[in-house]
Amino acid sequence: MSAIYHPLNAYFDTMYANRSTVVWRGYKVMLFKQAWGELAIAEQGAQILHYRPSGHAPALWLSDQSAGPGEAIRGGIPLCWPWFGAHPTGAKQPNHGLARTAIWDLCEEQHLDNFSHWVLEAPHLLEGVTLRLIVRASQQKLDIQLSTQNDRDQAFTMTQALHSYFQLSDTANLCVTGLEEEVFYDKLEQRFRREPESRWNLAMDRIYQHSGNCQLIDQGLARTISISKGNSKSTVIWNPGKESVLRDIAPNQLSSFICIEAANTAQYDAINVPAGRTFSVGTVIKCRNMGL
Repeated sequence: MSAIYHPLNAYFDTMYANRSTVVWRGYKVMLFKQAWGELAIAEQGAQILHYRPSGHAPALWLSDQSAGPGEAIRGGIPLCWPWFGAHPTGAKQPNHGLARTAIWDLCEEQHLDNFSHWVLEAPHLLEGVTLRLIVRASQQKLDIQLSTQNDRDQAFTMTQALHSYFQLSDTANLCVTGLEEEVFYDKLEQRFRREPESRWNLAMDRIYQHSGNCQLIDQGLARTISISKGNSKSTVIWNPGKESVLRDIAPNQLSSFICIEAANTAQYDAINVPAGRTFSVGTVIKCRNMGL
């Protein structure tokens, strides 16, 4: 069992089967415990709440103060779709789109000796558009693909993000590499910038023009998380900072995570999916303990 606190640890510690379904803070959550490690997926939002490959601490952070069903779950990997951030024209539309508060269907599930595979679908979110999440987990990596199938007779325009919350010892122990030379839009200062960052424990909300890989190095946990992605030219970094007041995050948890997100944003790469075509954005997460 990992020494890192995670709200779902107690459920996994008492599991005697490879699969279980529990209700956590009112959310229905599917738990999977296999030889390669552990994974938890919420029915709401098809949100991955926990990934712990065998031999590692949990890779994803989850707030234990999420508001409850119908409200977005804070932590894990929320799916922001079909818009990222505020709706471009509708002030009354929910932040980050429709997918993360919808109830999804589990369509496929497969467990082999060294990996597991799932396909989930969000029915009837938008007429003529089908949204699927494909997940593959193993001890080596977590691979996520969010697929938008446009069956309309005209193009479908969207922005989106895989809003990954990564578990940290503390933001003071953090270094992120791979973004040093990239231009980014600073949402706090509302301007474009290009400069390397050495202090990742500051409040930040940035969209980097970036299509490559990056690494999260946590000296406190003595581990590196490699984050790669596909079909994304935007990398979002969000850290609320220790002084923030958020109703669904306890003050002592504000320095326990950082968000590093594969995204398609209005700033750099909004997506037009042609009629009859499919577009997928993906991310792959790999954990490595230092010294190994």
